[in-house]
Amino acid sequence: MASRWSSTKKWLEEVIELGSYQAETWKHPQRVILVIIDRPDSKTGQLPLFVKHFFLVTNGAEEQKSGENVLEHYRRRGTFEDRLGEFKAAVGPHLSSPQFHENEALLLLSLLAYNLAGMLRTELEAEEGACWDLKRFTTYCAQSGGPADQACPPSGAHAGPRRHTLLANPGRLSGAMATP
Repeated sequence: MASRWSSTKKWLEEVIELGSYQAETWKHPQRVILVIIDRPDSKTGQLPLFVKHFFLVTNGAEEQKSGENVLEHYRRRGTFEDRLGEFKAAVGPHLSSPQFHENEALLLLSLLAYNLAGMLRTELEAEEGACWDLKRFTTYCAQSGGPADQACPPSGAHAGPRRHTLLANPGRLSGAMATP
């Protein structure tokens, strides 16, 4: 069992190895890890009556990775799955062409759009000091308009100046997009 007290966030996290378990329908036993997170309420500072917990079930041996390392691995994996879900929700390429090269081109353009939107979103988050999900960000940018905004003004009065701020210095993006 390993406990980790976060002095900066003031909460406790415990990783407890529960050992091996094999259900009747499973071919091989699996390693079970219990993770307990005892985090105080952000408003009152009181610890909850029932702590948050979850189980990790893995086939990796304890000798290969400690419980803490397995937890970090799953957290990184979860971050990737979140990003993939965000990509599908915001960009949502529909690869419906019968031709492989057409689907490949659409996917590559969609990934390029996702990366560009991600860089611009990071700029906006740094300026605003807040987090924006990609769907909200792309909707916001679409509403702020481009050269056609004289014919179709933005829905929010603040959208036009924000677009100017985001795209005021496009040269700063060239270093981020350079290939090694």
